[in-house]
Amino acid sequence: MNKPTSAIMQLLITICAIAIVTAAHFYWRAIRINTPERVLPVYCVTWCLFVLCGYLIVLRAGRHSYQRHHRLGSVTLFLASTVWGTFFAIPSLYSPSNWAWSWSNGVSVSFNVRLLSGLFVAIGLLGIVASFAWLGISRSMGQESNILRTAGAYRYTRNPQMVGVLSIVIGYTILRPTWYAAGWIILFIILAHLMIAAEEEHLNRIFGKDYESYCTRTPRYVGWLGPGKGSG
Repeated sequence: MNKPTSAIMQLLITICAIAIVTAAHFYWRAIRINTPERVLPVYCVTWCLFVLCGYLIVLRAGRHSYQRHHRLGSVTLFLASTVWGTFFAIPSLYSPSNWAWSWSNGVSVSFNVRLLSGLFVAIGLLGIVASFAWLGISRSMGQESNILRTAGAYRYTRNPQMVGVLSIVIGYTILRPTWYAAGWIILFIILAHLMIAAEEEHLNRIFGKDYESYCTRTPRYVGWLGPGKGSG
C-alpha cells in the first residue's frame, strides 16, 4: 500500500472511530439508561474507542502531520479537537445531566469538597492561561515551533497546559467520586500522553541537543513524573 493510499485509509478509520464514539454518546443520552449493570458495558466500550481514537488520531496522524508539514495539519487538528471535545462530554454518559459543566448538579456536596474542587479547577485554569500567554495560541495548537520555550511555567513542567487541564478534570471529579470518574481521569492521562509523545518527537527533531538538555532538567509532567525523557 503506497503512502497516499495509506494516509487515506488512516483518515477514513479515524473518521469512523470518531463517528462511533459520538454515536455511542448521543445514543446513551437519548435512552437514559441509568442502571449500573447497563452503564458499565457502554462505558467500557466508549472508553476503549477513545483509546483507539487517541492512538490513530492524536499519535499516528499527529506524528505523520508533524513529519510531513512540521506542524499539525488542518484535518489532523480538527480530528484531534473533536476527540478532546467529545472527551469532555463523557461524564454525561454515567452521571446526572451537566454535572461536568455546572457546580449545581442536584447532589448534596459539602462545602469542604466544593472548596477542594474549586481549588483544583482554579489552579488548572491559572496554569492554562499562563502557559497560553507565554507560548502563544499558534504554538499551543501545534502550528508553530520555531522557538523552544523553557522559561515561565515551562521551567517546572514541559507540558503546563496538560497539567492544568488534568487539574481541572480532577477538580470536577471530586464533586462526584466514582470508579467511572476515575476512569475519566485515566483516559485523559492516556490521551494527553499520546499527544505529548508526538509533540516531543517533533521538538526533538527540530531542536536536537537543546531539547534533550531541556528534557534532562525539566519533568514531562510534574516532579518525578516523566523526568529526563524526550520522547514517548
